[in-house]
Amino acid sequence: MLIVGLGNPGEKYEGTYHNLGFAALDAVADAIGVKTDRKGDGALYCKTYVNGRKVVLAKPQTFMNLSGESVRMLLGSNGFSPEECVILYDDVEIPVGTLRARASGSAGTHNGMRSVIAETGSTAFKRVRIGAGFDRGRAQLRDIVLSKIRGENKELADGAISEAAAAIVRWLEDGDFDALMRRCNTYGKEKH
Repeated sequence: MLIVGLGNPGEKYEGTYHNLGFAALDAVADAIGVKTDRKGDGALYCKTYVNGRKVVLAKPQTFMNLSGESVRMLLGSNGFSPEECVILYDDVEIPVGTLRARASGSAGTHNGMRSVIAETGSTAFKRVRIGAGFDRGRAQLRDIVLSKIRGENKELADGAISEAAAAIVRWLEDGDFDALMRRCNTYGKEKH
């Protein structure tokens, strides 16, 4: 399996809403005891085995709007199909502190996923979306997703990141993506 967290590289973007995918991927790596410290295919990545299955964890370094370039290269160099890939990313359409998972589908309003679909010609990617939506008043969407997560939203986001990572680790062990979807799609609902 290829597990990809979407985000923007560099200290400037650490702790922002748009880097929730990177944060969730880091939490998965920590849980299985690996580090994404190799460079290649436009990403920081690592390769490991879970239950005898090859698993690649990757954080594209191509910036969010060009994420698809790296995902296409990672799929090709590792011999994975889109169906063997799960992508973790932020979504302003769902509240902070919630998760949504799907086995395939459109990119919605997310430019990183639009790039992935355009570059690979497929919508068959599994995905776990991490809530980044809240009342932003008159602020521009771009300014919000690139802002640092603070206060109560940080606590909610940290909980969602931990839950997403736990769900991914469980899925790597049991292979049941339906169970992952049930777990993610109910997480945080009681808070909203």
